[in-house]
Amino acid sequence: MQAGNFYKLFILCLFYFIIFLPIPGCKEQTNLLPIVNSTKPDDKLLNESRFFKFVNELASTPLEKRNEVLFSFLNSNPESPVIENDSLACFYFYGKASTVLINGDIQLAWSSPDSMKIIRCGDKNFFYKIYQLPSDARIDYQLIVDGKTITDPRNKTTTPSGYGYHSQCAMPLFVQNPVMNFRPDISRGKVDSLTF
Repeated sequence: MQAGNFYKLFILCLFYFIIFLPIPGCKEQTNLLPIVNSTKPDDKLLNESRFFKFVNELASTPLEKRNEVLFSFLNSNPESPVIENDSLACFYFYGKASTVLINGDIQLAWSSPDSMKIIRCGDKNFFYKIYQLPSDARIDYQLIVDGKTITDPRNKTTTPSGYGYHSQCAMPLFVQNPVMNFRPDISRGKVDSLTF
């Protein structure tokens, strides 16, 4: 047999074994583990949370007295999120809305917004969501209020992105990369475009 014919026969046999020879285990089904919501706070942290105690108190307060409890909280906590125990991020929104969602880095990379829980407070409603985050995390997020995407009106820290501005939540042990800090002693670059 000539070397050329031997080579062709070898390639043909190899092709046959790759395509038609069943490989054990390839057709077995595996049970994939469900996506674990690692941002759900554990019960111990929730029971220690002042924010969690507040929302339970607010929900159990008669509707006509909720604004008194709510305004006391808002005066003490004018900014969202409220950070507790170095790992709880308690996001909230108060205003005229029927639904509020939160979307960001922790919602499967912006692909699956979470509904915020609602407590009715007369003309306006109080919405909240509590996450357990690593104590050195920094996340971007936005709120979706009755279908309109906005930055958090109670969070003045925003960050630009390719899709507009996002609200930013930095946990207590987050350390900003010094490369990102503005330094007035360094001259700034210029973005230019070329057309071909």
